Amino acid sequence: MYPLKFHPIFKSMIWGGDKLCQYKTIDTDQKNIGESWELSGVPGNESVVSNGEFAGRTVIELINEYGPDLLGNIFAYIRVLSMLTCPISSLRA
Repeated sequence: MYPLKFHPIFKSMIWGGDKLCQYKTIDTDQKNIGESWELSGVPGNESVVSNGEFAGRTVIELINEYGPDLLGNIFAYIRVLSMLTCPISSLRA
């Protein structure tokens, strides 16, 4: 399996601003971004692959289809996977 890249999921928050977009050099019209979810298995907010043959598929779809090939030995020990990694910004430019 090749290195997967995912589309970030931007979350507008009352404390947000434009620092995350500047830091990540991303152009978006979304305002007050306080969080950028980089990898999420949260229902309704699953990360979507942005590269290669799996582009357009969610991380959960890949886990369900490829299980141990994607996650290795840890797959045998998990029943539900909920993951979230995100940088958080509370600074406005």
